[in-house]
Parts: sequence; C-alpha cells; structure tokens
Amino acid sequence: VYAHQLMSYDSATVPDFVEIAGDFVIVGGRDTPILRILAREDHSESTIFRYDMEYLHDEARLRQDGQRALLFSYWGFRLYDGEGLLLCEKEIPEADRVYDQQYSSVSGNLAVLYPDAVRIYSGQDGGLIYEETGLQSVFYAAYGISVLTQTGIVQLIDIDTAEPIAEAQTS
Repeated sequence: VYAHQLMSYDSATVPDFVEIAGDFVIVGGRDTPILRILAREDHSESTIFRYDMEYLHDEARLRQDGQRALLFSYWGFRLYDGEGLLLCEKEIPEADRVYDQQYSSVSGNLAVLYPDAVRIYSGQDGGLIYEETGLQSVFYAAYGISVLTQTGIVQLIDIDTAEPIAEAQTS
C-alpha cells in the first residue's frame, strides 16, 4: 500500500483529532473552536496516461499525438499506448556503451547512440527499425543522426523515418 502526501499546512495549534470519511477529512483541536474540513480533489480527467511508478527510468516522453508514451534510460525502455497499456518493454543491448539517446516527439522513435553504432526503435511498437554497427563516428545533429562508415561515407539518418536523408563521400 502506498500513500502520497497531498498537502501540508502549518498551524498555530496542534490538531488533537483527524477523522476521515470517504473523500472528506475533518481536523480539529481542543485549543481552538475551528474545524478544518478538507475535500479530496480528483483530477483524473487531466491524466495523460498511467504507468507503473516502480519502473525505474531517467526520462519520460509523450508523442505529439498523445497516443504513445515512452519511459527510458540507458538500460532499457517501456512503451505505453494512450490508455496506459504496456505495449513493449526492452533492454538496450550494450547499455554500458551508450553515450546518448534522442527521442522524436513526432514519431516517438528512440535513437540510441554508441561510439561506433546507432539503433533506432519504433515509437509505434518498440521494434528495432534501424541498426548500423562498425561505424567510425556517430553523433546527433540538428537534422538527424550523422554517421561515418568505415568506407568513408557520411550519412545523415532521419530519426523519424530511420532512412538516410543525405549522403556524401569523404575525401
């Protein structure tokens, strides 16, 4: 059973009793004729999505359309639908080598960057949609992920489509 503090207040008098009934609380004391009546407020209509609060993560992101939410860290991620249903849970391979992660709020895709590799996971179902290993260089740029292959080809990979959008041969 978990309890979360919803509010606190300072009072000049110490309450002698607290009575809880349904959504109401009465707080009173023998040193004052004042009773404090508190009503629980429910803001469930403003909930964006629900998830397991015990899942450890470093970041949480919501796709622009509100239909997917991603909780992630360098070690793994969980993908939820708009109703809070867990769609996918993955461990990220070679997590100790990850040096950056980039999330796209447009597609919901997650790019995982290593010194010599990049993996892009789908923001729709969590599946691996792009993987390139054995690279000379990988870094995130304003318009995508820049990779330099062993053969000297520089590519800019679009995080949303997982496709090259530009390519050039180095000299």
